[in-house]
Amino acid sequence: MNKNILVKGILVVLFTLIIAPKAVSQNSGLINYKQYGLSFKIPSGWIGQESDGLYIMTHTSIPGMIFIIPHSYSMTTNEMMSESTGGLIFDDGTKFMPNNLSQINKNAIGGEFEGIYDYTPAKAFLIGMANPKGNGITILSITSSEVYSSQIYKGLALDVQSSVVFTEVQSSKVSTNSGNSKALNDWNYQLGNTKLTYTQSYYSGGENGGGYNMREEIHLCKAGYFLFFDQSMVAVGGSGSSGYSGGNSQGHGTWKIFERAGTFVLALSFTEGKVNEYNLAWGEDYNLFLNGYRYYRTWEGDYAPDCFR
Repeated sequence: MNKNILVKGILVVLFTLIIAPKAVSQNSGLINYKQYGLSFKIPSGWIGQESDGLYIMTHTSIPGMIFIIPHSYSMTTNEMMSESTGGLIFDDGTKFMPNNLSQINKNAIGGEFEGIYDYTPAKAFLIGMANPKGNGITILSITSSEVYSSQIYKGLALDVQSSVVFTEVQSSKVSTNSGNSKALNDWNYQLGNTKLTYTQSYYSGGENGGGYNMREEIHLCKAGYFLFFDQSMVAVGGSGSSGYSGGNSQGHGTWKIFERAGTFVLALSFTEGKVNEYNLAWGEDYNLFLNGYRYYRTWEGDYAPDCFR
């Protein structure tokens, strides 16, 4: 499943606070996300909070917002440039195209974007940062077109960028001491008879633009087998395709959790011989991450795993 995306789902929530300034939290100063291997400083006078995998900053008197968006996977600056040139399009009333994009330094690109949200003119300055230690981030400084100032909003994005520090990701809140059988038992308890779900959607503009919706489900059954569903609907340059993996009464293979170099790993061994491995991590409020992606963990009712065949 292709998880290549520069701006992960931001257009769904992007303009909740775009026109009128409004405080959303009391966080300020240095922000440290060990689960992303990321730290950055909130600009002076701004405050912020985490929201659905994004970090949103607002000001009491300056309209607009600044976003920090962790990337879904590792990208080079050339790949980020290619992703950005097609524009950012959510629907007919919400779309942005770049005015200019350039290389800021060897690990970052940047440029102004102009367009509409809900048919309201808006402008933004975007910076994409590659991370030599893992997944990068996007910094987005945005407001309505009538108040946008390149000096202010470009300056804010660059201010945040200059404060960013990438470090190695710390993989888990659970103790990962070598040979820690209790931690291993905890992981098996937390994930046994659960359904893990990852979802994502995106649309890219331009002459050959397209988009996709995707959903991945991993059903982990205590009996030792799993089911794996990967559903996607893709349209690129006007063409489309979709796929959904089938199941059988024995599942798709067996699963186990083991420790490697201080990190707990979920291994899916498919019956045809393929093996998928995922580094496990707990984020804030014990949100579950597999290889750095947020998965939703459910086990009851309509959201229970299909473990009783």
